[in-house]
Amino acid sequence: MKEDLRRTILSKRDSMDAADNKRLSGTICRSLIALSAYESSKTIMCFVSFRSEVNTGIIIKNILDRGKRLVVPVVDIRTKSLKLSYVNSIGDLVPGAYGIPEPSPSSFREASPEDIDLVLVPGACFNLKGYRIGYGGGYYDKFLPEIRKDALSLGLCFDFQIVSSIEPEKHDIPVDMVLTEKRMIKTKAQPLEG
Repeated sequence: MKEDLRRTILSKRDSMDAADNKRLSGTICRSLIALSAYESSKTIMCFVSFRSEVNTGIIIKNILDRGKRLVVPVVDIRTKSLKLSYVNSIGDLVPGAYGIPEPSPSSFREASPEDIDLVLVPGACFNLKGYRIGYGGGYYDKFLPEIRKDALSLGLCFDFQIVSSIEPEKHDIPVDMVLTEKRMIKTKAQPLEG
């Protein structure tokens, strides 16, 4: 069931027209940047978009341009966990695990989960309670419990990736909020208005 849903949604996302992906990604990114929670965050962890994910290029550029601290995830296939690195420039990124852009070994600068104010989370799909189906590695489910209790976790996806049929398992960690091109879904009580 979970694997079928993941495959169906990712197939739909992969078949999006490139221009639609760019346009809708821009809407999502601009909505995020307008949020007071984004404005007040000094250190933001942002996934570096890959394939048909919401393109996070606008967000990454905004974080760097505004002098906020950018942290990106680095996949450790051996331990099936995420390592965190500060990034000063897009030029520091090279294809890493699974081809996902990450800091080159020479530019890796370790960051701590406690440093992060806002975590932007990718996923194949999310439900209205913030539970997600990822890409099958369990990386974010292991990572999210490590962030501070007052840090905000926020899923970014296209609206068709919101589904009702996710049955969470006990190890699944919901995000606090999900943002699409059409809506902002608050899954926990947070002062998030932009």
